Amino acid sequence: MKLYLYIRKGLKEFNLFMPTKVYTAGQIFTGEKFIEKFAIEVDSGKVRQLISRAEIPNNSDVVSYPDLIIAPAFKDLQINGGDGRMFSVEPTVESLIAINNYCRSGGASAFLATVATSSPEIISRAINSVLSYWESGAEGLIGLHLEGPYINIKKKGAHAEKFIKVPDIDNVKRLVKEGAGAIKMMTLAPELCSDEVIKYLIKSGIILSAGHTNATYEQAMHGFELGIKTCTHLYNAMTPFNHRNPGIVGAIFDSNVFSSIIPDGIHLSEVAFRIANRLLGDRLFFITDAVTESETEYYHYIFKDHYYVNEKGVLSGSALKIGTAVRKAVAMGITREEALKKASTIPSLVIGKGKIWGRIAPGYLVDWVLLDKELNVKGLVTG
Repeated sequence: MKLYLYIRKGLKEFNLFMPTKVYTAGQIFTGEKFIEKFAIEVDSGKVRQLISRAEIPNNSDVVSYPDLIIAPAFKDLQINGGDGRMFSVEPTVESLIAINNYCRSGGASAFLATVATSSPEIISRAINSVLSYWESGAEGLIGLHLEGPYINIKKKGAHAEKFIKVPDIDNVKRLVKEGAGAIKMMTLAPELCSDEVIKYLIKSGIILSAGHTNATYEQAMHGFELGIKTCTHLYNAMTPFNHRNPGIVGAIFDSNVFSSIIPDGIHLSEVAFRIANRLLGDRLFFITDAVTESETEYYHYIFKDHYYVNEKGVLSGSALKIGTAVRKAVAMGITREEALKKASTIPSLVIGKGKIWGRIAPGYLVDWVLLDKELNVKGLVTG
């Protein structure tokens, strides 16, 4: 048996025989700003403190990335597929593993598996697969994002019209019960939902996002007042801004809700992206809305010039990874700091994990992405 000597100082214990784990890099992005000549001291998978390199204890176990940037790992709150697997088509554990691998290769340590408007059978299988994935101990999956079925047919985009529904409170309650905590976010059209439905879903712990909606400004603002927290892929599949009828885009600009955006230069123009960034600031965050090629009756996706369309040519999703979204956003005119926050800090807040993810600060998890100077993803550091 080994005898360890401990010194208690305040509320901290230090093991004299165990080296301190310290990480250094060319730069560290804290979630707010870039710093240099600093180190991250960690303990039990959490950040203990940021210290200057001159303060690194002599007996430290130092891991150094001199030519790289350490930043908070990215989060993708809307991804439909990756590595050849489409979750709405194959709602299996194997698909979740493939999507997790796709996310990690793009610098995202966690994601919401997204199911587009689908049959009750597909949704049930997706829920069961999420629960099985968690039971297996696999990491990365936050939960399920149901993009539908409670959306507006007039703004369905590439969603399957056959399965679109107007929500009934009894059906909603059955869905939540079946979800067993797996459903973390739901995209819905607020103009189709009663106050009772919206309040029940929020009370059930589901984050609501307004999307695929034909809501007026007034209808959108009412939904926000009831507690809808965010909106889905700004500008796309929603009422546009008009100087006499500001619609939901006007409501987003004129409120305090968050909104996701797909910064690929295809789902929106560079000018529209910069306007949104200027108006929303830290309320705007990135998603990929990534899909893969598939050939099913309801979801037939075809790859075309760095994005996907359905058999009718309707834009259906991106081929992005979050790391690519960060670089594209910087190329479209925002700062590196803004882009990194929109891929990590802000989505962490949206999903309710803002006290453990999205920053490099005392008490936060070791949950980082490694980037080169051009912001290319070089790896993840977790645990």
